[in-house]
Amino acid sequence: VFDNIAISLRMIGLKNKKEIEKRVKYVLEAVNMYRYRNRPANMLSGGEKQRVAIARAIVKNPSIVIADEPTGNLDSKNSLEIMNIIKAISKEKLVILVTHEVDLAKFYATRIVEIQDGKVINDYKNETKESLEYRLENKIYLKDFKDINNLKNEGYMIYGTNVINGVNLNMLGIREVGIYGDSTLKSLEERLKKKAIDINVEVDFFQSNFEGEIVEKIHEAMGIYNGIVINPGAFTHYSYAIRDALGSVKIDTIEVHISNIHKREEFRHTSVIVPECIGQICGLGFKGYELALEALAER
Repeated sequence: VFDNIAISLRMIGLKNKKEIEKRVKYVLEAVNMYRYRNRPANMLSGGEKQRVAIARAIVKNPSIVIADEPTGNLDSKNSLEIMNIIKAISKEKLVILVTHEVDLAKFYATRIVEIQDGKVINDYKNETKESLEYRLENKIYLKDFKDINNLKNEGYMIYGTNVINGVNLNMLGIREVGIYGDSTLKSLEERLKKKAIDINVEVDFFQSNFEGEIVEKIHEAMGIYNGIVINPGAFTHYSYAIRDALGSVKIDTIEVHISNIHKREEFRHTSVIVPECIGQICGLGFKGYELALEALAER
């Protein structure tokens, strides 16, 4: 996805890697596709592909955007989402929408030009009711980017890490405080968000008490994340399903444990997960998660 949009900038002669990264990140966030930046295009849904196409169109900061049947072959939910994005763009840019869907045009357009058999048969201002207008929380504004020539043309890489917490980790702050401490899962996530900002990485969080949900989350990480930090909880000691999932996606993974599992009950000494990981950190509390983020960012 990232390269699919970056090529548009290269075609207009932009060569500065830092500037390309900056622009592509901006437009992907604008169309809510940044988390899929590393996913192959053939793994996207129809609606997601349309979002990428919009991002590719606006990344060059054009004065006019022509949207030719942007909702073709999309279901109603995706059609509304795509049109909401286009509507947001129209607040700052002239958008020309080409569509056969009359109701769609009447709902969103401020001016409608009707063409039949190659001739203009009607041209009028369209009055839409304010109460019917869909709005986006994030206003899309294509600001001018400066090409900083003194930056080195180094290769760019975007780092994204998914922090997965397994069974009973939702009970942090309540369960066995003498071992795990009195801090909650939410406080851990807030701490890691700050750490991620400090080391310039993207981070997402997931927790589940169900093995299958963790397996599915690992599968979904393909093409989205460069790394996984996982604390499987008790699944550590017997979940070959989670182990096989990590082996399938081939994403750099670090296993983390808040307590030192090697100083506790004997059954906790063995991890069936760690053979599919690049390392294991245990006994350092929440600091272990931070060290795992740093290690993955440096790879």
